[in-house]
Amino acid sequence: MRIMNLNLILLGLMSTAILPLRAQNTTNLPTSMYGIGELSASDGGRLSGMGNVGIALNRTGFPNTLNPAAITKMDTTCFTFDVGTAAAYARYSYLSDHSSSLTANPNRISLGFRAMPRWYIMLGAAPYSSVGYFIRTEEVIEGMPTSSLTSTFQGEGGLYRCYWTNAVRLTRQLSVGINMGIVMGTTTQSETQENATVEYRSKKRAFYTDFGLHYEVQSDPEGMLWSAGSVFAPSLPLAHDNTLTYETLPSTKNWRRPTTSNSNTCPCTSDWA
Repeated sequence: MRIMNLNLILLGLMSTAILPLRAQNTTNLPTSMYGIGELSASDGGRLSGMGNVGIALNRTGFPNTLNPAAITKMDTTCFTFDVGTAAAYARYSYLSDHSSSLTANPNRISLGFRAMPRWYIMLGAAPYSSVGYFIRTEEVIEGMPTSSLTSTFQGEGGLYRCYWTNAVRLTRQLSVGINMGIVMGTTTQSETQENATVEYRSKKRAFYTDFGLHYEVQSDPEGMLWSAGSVFAPSLPLAHDNTLTYETLPSTKNWRRPTTSNSNTCPCTSDWA
């Protein structure tokens, strides 16, 4: 089974085509067929490309989505909006075979403001994970060297997170924060062989929280500003509503029923910078 999965990934890298843009699809990697899909980075704008260094970044003028405690320097006289999109282009090559893919979709939206002198709030939504792949294989039927069987594996959808961030500035140097929200979305995965299609559709949802800490100190009034931050998110189980559909052409042998599967979880994460 493991060898077959590895072969599907290799074939997917070679046969991935440009997929239609969809509201919840921000990837086209065949590895997104596993688990809840490919996890989406929550950084954006000025934090992109900085790795986890952004966890310790608390600056005026923009919200920090990596650390819920690092929003206590937002402008105190107005609302702060952050809207972004993400695009990715990939080209795969193997011997003389080539394929390319392109995805582009809205990436995030958030609104931040100061509620009280030491209390800051941010509301937002962003992708959490994404499923998007299209793999087509053609294999010779055993005992019939002149005949072949075409199989198509396709997946789409993903999870979004809607969050409410609260940060409190305890002292001039120390801030703490918490994210509270919900992760929800639908993924669809199907396998087609000739005139038969098996489709697995899963609606997932879970409440989640993550915590942040930010500390900064200045060596002297005109010296360098040193800052550090840390974040922690516990692992939380995802609730499922799953449906398995089998369809053949002509559509006289169709059936659909609820089904169960191995449970998925929002992974436990922790980091510091």
